[in-house]
Amino acid sequence: MISYSDFLRLVMDVKECTTMEEYFAECGGSVPLEDVTQTVRLLEIIWNMAHDGITIRSISGACDTPVRQIAMNYGIPQRTLENWSDGSRAPSEWQLPLLAYAVASDDLADTRR
Repeated sequence: MISYSDFLRLVMDVKECTTMEEYFAECGGSVPLEDVTQTVRLLEIIWNMAHDGITIRSISGACDTPVRQIAMNYGIPQRTLENWSDGSRAPSEWQLPLLAYAVASDDLADTRR
């Protein structure tokens, strides 16, 4: 997987692109992964997580991981994730990007097996 700082850079780059194809063309060469399949999967995940802003739903949808599973995998109370999703509580600024990175990393690790 890529470093967290590279992940954040790629998330920020999503905001500069209007389509996934443009994003792939602009950022595909800057991903430090040797496996093309992994690079494509990572860019798809990041685009799907970030093009409308990183949310619990976008993290869950991008990696096809139910919110309940995310809660169990990362030791986060499911109610906390539900509160973040419905807007009744807001996560700290750093929490969603870090959770997105963890879920994306695990998704890529699962696809390598």
